[in-house]
Amino acid sequence: MHGVAEQSNVEASAPLHQSINEEAQSECKDQITTSDDSPPVIIQKELVMIGAGPHALTLMLRLIEPDPDLEDEKSRHEKMDFLSKMRPMAHVRRHIKEFQKGSAHMLKQKTKRKKSKDGDQSPSIPASFVKENFLVVDASADEPCSLHGWMGHWQKNFEIMEISQLRSPIAAHADPYDHRTLELYAEAQGRKEELIMLPHIPRKYGRWDFHGPFNAPSTKLFRDMHRKLIEAYGVDELVLPGRVKSIQAKKCPTTGSPLYILSIALKGGTRMLVETPRLVSAMGPSPPKNLSMPWLKRVDAAGCILHARDIVPFIQASKQQPQYLPNGLKATKPLDILVVGGGITSAHLCIVGARQGHSVTLAQRSPTLVRQFDVEDVWMGPARGKLLDKFHSEECMVERAKALREARKGGSMNAEMFAALQKNRHVTIQEELEIADVVVIEADDVDEDGRRAHRCLVWFDDGSDPVEFDQIWLATGFTHSVNNTPVLKDLCDQLPFATTPAGMPILNSDLSWKLEQTKDNECNSDGRSSAIEQNETEDDEVEASSNLWIMGPLAGLTLGPDALNLMGARHGAVRIAKSLRNDPLWQDLATEES
Repeated sequence: MHGVAEQSNVEASAPLHQSINEEAQSECKDQITTSDDSPPVIIQKELVMIGAGPHALTLMLRLIEPDPDLEDEKSRHEKMDFLSKMRPMAHVRRHIKEFQKGSAHMLKQKTKRKKSKDGDQSPSIPASFVKENFLVVDASADEPCSLHGWMGHWQKNFEIMEISQLRSPIAAHADPYDHRTLELYAEAQGRKEELIMLPHIPRKYGRWDFHGPFNAPSTKLFRDMHRKLIEAYGVDELVLPGRVKSIQAKKCPTTGSPLYILSIALKGGTRMLVETPRLVSAMGPSPPKNLSMPWLKRVDAAGCILHARDIVPFIQASKQQPQYLPNGLKATKPLDILVVGGGITSAHLCIVGARQGHSVTLAQRSPTLVRQFDVEDVWMGPARGKLLDKFHSEECMVERAKALREARKGGSMNAEMFAALQKNRHVTIQEELEIADVVVIEADDVDEDGRRAHRCLVWFDDGSDPVEFDQIWLATGFTHSVNNTPVLKDLCDQLPFATTPAGMPILNSDLSWKLEQTKDNECNSDGRSSAIEQNETEDDEVEASSNLWIMGPLAGLTLGPDALNLMGARHGAVRIAKSLRNDPLWQDLATEES
C-alpha cells in the first residue's frame, strides 16, 4: 500500500462501484498534476478514511472483527454492574491470547467459532478485502512510529512531551471485542502496576456523581497493546502517508449517491486521485484560522510566538539543538516563556519548558479547572446513559451546541498535573488574567553571529506593570467547526450538507452527514432546527445517507461532549460500524465466502 504511487495511472483491479464519470475525471485532471507533469495516479477504493488516529483505528477493527462489541453506550454502562450480562471473562482472555500471537489464523478461528449471545449478527468485512479495497490516509503516517502508521500524531506528541500515562480510563481503547481487554491484557502481561490508580475527586452531583476509583493506563502499555491489535487484525500495511488537499463530490449517475474524489499529496511532490463511494472523516481538531488578538500579527512577524501547530515541532528540535530559537537565532541564556491557555496541553508545555531550564509563566483567563478527564467525571460513570438521553432530547442543534460547551467547560487538567505545576520552581501560574497588549522590543543580547533577537513586552488586563518574555506559546484550544477544515468546508459548497450557523455538522444517528434541501439551520419558532426532522436516539431510522461519516470532535452534536476523546472514539465507531457492516456489498461478500 505504501507503494501505491508507483502503480499505473488506474488501479488494475476493477472497482465494485460505479466508476467516476468522464466529466468529473476531466475536472480533477485539470487541477492536479504529478511532479513530472505526467497524468495523475487514479485508484478506486470502496472506502477511504481520512486520518489514522484512535478514532479511525477503533472503527477499522470493528469492521473486521467477526464478533465485535457493538453495544451502545447506555446499554454498556447498564451492563457493567452485572457480570452475567457481559461476555464471559474466559472469552476475553482467549481473545487476548489469540491477538498476542499475531497469528494469521486468528480471524479464521474467530469466524468459525459460534458468536456469543450478545454478538452482532451482521457479517464482518474480510481482512483480505479490506487490504485490497480500503485506504487510510494520514499526513503523520511517515513519522517514525511503532504502530505501523496508525496514531502517528498521537505517539509523536506523547513522546516529545514525555507524557507517561493517558488521561482516559482503562475501558477506553480501540479493541473491538470487549471494553475490559486492556485491563486483562495488563494482567496477562504481568503489568498491572501500569494501571495507575487516580485519586478520588470530591462529590459534586449527589447520587448522580461518579468520582472513582479510576484507573488510567501507562502510555507504554496502551501503545504495546495497540501494536499487537494492529498486527493481529492485518491492518499494519493499510495507512498511506499523504495529505488530502481537496475533495470533489459528484453524484453517481446510476445510484444517485455521492462519489468522492480525493486529491492526495504524497511525499516527493507526487499527487494521486482516489475515487470512493464511502468516505470517513476521522480528522482531529483544527486550530482556529483567525485568532482575534490585535497584537498577534506584529508578534508573529518578529518570530516571538508559537501557535499550537508549531509548539511540538519546536520542542522536538530544541531537544536536538537547545540553543536555537524558532526564528533561527541562538539563545544565549534560558528563555522566559509565556504559555497562554488553561488546559492539559498548556500544563504539559509548562513542564517541558521548565525541564529544559526555561522560566515559564502560565496565563489563563479562568481559575484552573481541576478534573480527571476532559469532561465532568459524572459522564464516565453509571449515569452516562441518562446524561446522553438528556443531551439527545434537545432537538434544536444550536441549543445542543451550547450544551456541548457547557459540559466541556473549556480547558482543564487533572489534579496530579496541577500539583506538579504548583511544585515546579520554574513555573508561575497566573489565573484570571488575559493579555491586554504586546509590543515587540529588541533584546539586549546578541548571538554569536551578531544577530539581535526580539522580545515581547506584555501588558496584562489587571493593570500591573508590563513583563518581558522571549516567547509566547499559544495553547488556547480549538474551535470545532468545518470552517476550520478546508476540505470539509469546500464540500459544503458542493452539496447541501447540514451545519449549524457556527459550522458544526448535523449528522444522522449513524454519524453520516445529513443532506438537506436548504441551508437554513436556525431554530424554528418551536425550538427545533430545520436541519433535523426528528429527535435522534440510538434507535432512530437513518435517513438517506450521504455516505460520508464524521468521527471525532465534529460529531459532538450526535455523540455528546466526549466525542473527541477515546470514549467518543468507541461510541462513534459502534454507530458507524453498525451501518457499514449492514452494507449490501459486505452482505454479498459474506454470502460468497460461505
